[in-house]
Amino acid sequence: MKKLLFVAAFAACGGGGGGVDGDLKLNSLSDAEVMDECAYIVDAYPAKDFTCDNGNGGTVTVHYGFTTAAACTTSLESEISDIPDCQATVAQAEDCIDYEHGLSNDAFCNSTEAPAACAALDSDACSPPSDRTSDKLHRGVANAQHLLSLRLR
Repeated sequence: MKKLLFVAAFAACGGGGGGVDGDLKLNSLSDAEVMDECAYIVDAYPAKDFTCDNGNGGTVTVHYGFTTAAACTTSLESEISDIPDCQATVAQAEDCIDYEHGLSNDAFCNSTEAPAACAALDSDACSPPSDRTSDKLHRGVANAQHLLSLRLR
């Protein structure tokens, strides 16, 4: 389940830590802005793994984040045209990534609702069409994964 989200915690820093204006809509970013933001995200929020119970007595590893800015940029650019009605901003996405990246393994694996920090991204308008029928659990976070590869399930 992948969802649009372009998140990094710049709220504490006053917005757009990657040099991107926090008020910009995610779907309006230029190629250069996407590259700048992805470079920041990969640096500020290194990829990490969460190990969760798979419900069948085993575990599943959830890879959270991109290891390169190029991979992030490719993913984000491929989704922007699919979300023309998304009203989420860079700052809203950044708040969501900051929240999710800071979760403990247990909190990440056991949460059952999308966090309030991701509410702006929890809509069909911010979801690629292929994801609109998917489970809404962590929908906003899944947005981040797809655009910034911060959440894979």
